[in-house]
Amino acid sequence: MYKKEVADIEVYPNFFLYVGHDAEGEGKYEYSLHSSDTENTIREFIDRMRDNIAMIGFNNSGYDYPVIHYIMNNKRVITLLNAEEACKMIYEYSKNELIESEEKVWINPKEILVPQLDLYKIYHFDNMARICSLKHIEVAMRMENIEDLPYPPDMYITKEESLEVISYCHHDVKATKLFYMESLEAIDFRKRISDKYTHDMINYSDVKIGEYVNRRTYEELSGRKYWDFKKDRTFRKSINLWEVVEPEIKYQTKELIDFLNKLKVLSFKEGEADKTIDKILYFANNKFKFAKGGLHTDDQPRTVIPAKGNILQEKDVASYYPASIVNSKLYPQHLGIEWYNGVTGMFNRRTHEIKPLMKTIEYGSEEYMTLDTEQAAIKLSLNGGIFGKLGSVYSWQYDPLQKYRITINCQLKLLELTESLHLNGAIIHSANTDGVVIEYSPNIKDKIDKVHKDWENKYNYILEDTNYNRIFFSTVNDYLAEIIDDKGNVTKHKYKGDFEIDKEWHKDHSNRIVSIAIARKCLFDISPEETIKNHMYMTEYEDIGVKAYGIYDFCASVRARGDAKYQTRLWSKGEYIITDLPKTNRYFVSNNGVELLKVLPPNMNAKDNIAEHREQYPNQLDLFMFDDDVIERKERVSQVEAGQKVTMFNRYYEDDYDLNIKYYINECNKILNKL
Repeated sequence: MYKKEVADIEVYPNFFLYVGHDAEGEGKYEYSLHSSDTENTIREFIDRMRDNIAMIGFNNSGYDYPVIHYIMNNKRVITLLNAEEACKMIYEYSKNELIESEEKVWINPKEILVPQLDLYKIYHFDNMARICSLKHIEVAMRMENIEDLPYPPDMYITKEESLEVISYCHHDVKATKLFYMESLEAIDFRKRISDKYTHDMINYSDVKIGEYVNRRTYEELSGRKYWDFKKDRTFRKSINLWEVVEPEIKYQTKELIDFLNKLKVLSFKEGEADKTIDKILYFANNKFKFAKGGLHTDDQPRTVIPAKGNILQEKDVASYYPASIVNSKLYPQHLGIEWYNGVTGMFNRRTHEIKPLMKTIEYGSEEYMTLDTEQAAIKLSLNGGIFGKLGSVYSWQYDPLQKYRITINCQLKLLELTESLHLNGAIIHSANTDGVVIEYSPNIKDKIDKVHKDWENKYNYILEDTNYNRIFFSTVNDYLAEIIDDKGNVTKHKYKGDFEIDKEWHKDHSNRIVSIAIARKCLFDISPEETIKNHMYMTEYEDIGVKAYGIYDFCASVRARGDAKYQTRLWSKGEYIITDLPKTNRYFVSNNGVELLKVLPPNMNAKDNIAEHREQYPNQLDLFMFDDDVIERKERVSQVEAGQKVTMFNRYYEDDYDLNIKYYINECNKILNKL
C-alpha cells in the first residue's frame, strides 16, 4: 500500500530540497542537502523514496520526478562524499536536461520508481490554450498568501537563505495539497476509467482519455496494434469543396443559393483555410460569419426580451459533430471503415442504450457509477478524442478532408435550418456552431415545429429546445441567459464568457465581484452600487446561487513572464519611491495606495523618430530620454489599472481595505451600458 504524499522540490547550484506533506493526514517530511553540509546524505533520501511513496504534484512528471529519477539512478551522485559536488551534479542535470533542453525527458513508465499523480497533466495545463502556473491556481483558490521563489534558481544561496526556500517550498506543497483536494472527483473518475480499460490513465487529460478510448476501440475492430498505425496520416495536397459539400444541402433564398454555388468551386491547401473559407453573410437581419471552425452571428451587445406572449427559444443540435461522422459515414482514409464502425458503435451505445438506462437506475449506485464512467469515457472520445484529432497532424487520426466535411457541412445545414425558420416567420436572434436562438409567436408554433421535424428527418439529427425568458448578450460567446420551463418558471441561469462567475481553473479570476453585480442587475434589477457596497457582509447570494468570498472577490492578479517585471510607484516627499515586486501579484483597486507598473525591456527595434514613438506608445511612461536627435532607449513602462491606485494583497490581512467602490461600479457599467 502506497503512502500518498503531496510533494515539491527546489534545485539550486548548491542546494537540493524535497518537501512532502501527507495527502490524507497532517504529517510532513523534509529533506535538504546544502553545499556546506559535512557529508552527502542523499542516500537517506533515496531509501525513503523507495519506501512505498506515491508522489502527488504539479508538473511533477515533467520536472520534479525526472530530477528524483536521475538521483535514484546515478551512482556517482549517491556515492559522492562531497555534498557540494552532489548538489552541483543535480543542478546541472536540472538545468541542462530539463530547463534549457528543447527535448522533453521521457521515462519509460515501467522504469518509474516512485508512482506519480500530476495535477498539471490531469487539467491539460500542458496545452498552450490552457497553460497556467501553480501561482495562478493559488490566486484562483483564494489562498491567504501568494508567494514566489525568494531567490533565482541559478543563484548560490547561503545556509540561512536556504531556510527561506524551505519555507516557500512548504507553502507550494500546501497549495498543491489544496488543489489536490479540489480535484478528488476528477482523480476518482480516472481511477474508475483506468480499471475499466485496464490501462493507467491517472495522469491523462480529458482529451487524452478520449483519444485512448477511441484508439482501443479501433484496435479491437481492426485487429491492428497501435504501433502498426501510430505514424500513419492522410495528407491532402488540397481540399476541394466540391468534394466536401453534401449534395442534399439546398437553399430557398437567392443570397444563400448564390453563396453555396460560389463556395462549392473553391479549393485550398491545409493551413490556408481562413482566407479561402471565411465569409461574411448578411441574411435574416443578421450578420453571419462563415468560418473554418463554425458558423456564428456577429452579435452586438444587447438585451433580448421576447415580445409579450412570444416564445424565445434555442434549437441546439445534440452531439452535432459526432452525429455528423455517423450520419455521413466519415473516416480517415488510412484507417478505413473500422474507424467509422467504432465511432458509430460508441455513439449508439451512449445515445440509445446507456443514457436511457441510467434514468431507470438509482443515482449513485454501483451500477449507475459503472454506466456513468462508460458514458463519460465515450463522450470524451466522441468530442476531443475524435473530431479534434482529425485536424491535428500530431494524431494518428489525421485527415483534414474529413475535418472539413464535418465543419463545413454542419455550418451549411445549420444555415438551412436558420433559413427555414426565418422564412416561416421566426425572428433570428443569434446562431453559433450548433444552435440558433429564435423568437416566434405561438400562432406559428405548428410551422416552427414542422421545420424542426423536417430538418431532423432530412439529416438524421436530434434538435433540443431550450426556452428562455431573456438573454443578455455581450458577444455571441458572452451572454447570460434565463432558462424557463414549459410553464414560464425560471429554472436556471446560464453564464458564458464575460458573464461567468465561477470559472475553470486556467481562466482569469479577476474582479469576480463585477460578474456578480452584473448578474444581479440583469436578473433582479439590483443596482451594482447595492451589491458592491454590501458585498463584504455577504457569505452567499441565494438569488443567483453563488458564494461570496469577501475581499478576494475584489482582487485581480498579474504575472510577469519572460523579461517583464512589475513594480509599484509611490509619490512621496517630492520624489517617486519604486519597489520591485515578485513575479505573481494580487491586488485590489483602492482610494489610496500605489501605482502598479508593468516594465518591459527596451525596444531595440523601435524607429528613431521621436514623434512616431510618442504616437505609437501614448500610454507608456518615460519611454525615451532624448537630447536633440540622440535617443537613449529606456525600459518600457505602462500602468496597470491606468489612472487608479491599488493596494497589493499577496498576503492576507483584515482591514476596511479602503476599496475604490466607484471603480468597480464603473467596471460593471462598462458592460451594462452596452446591454
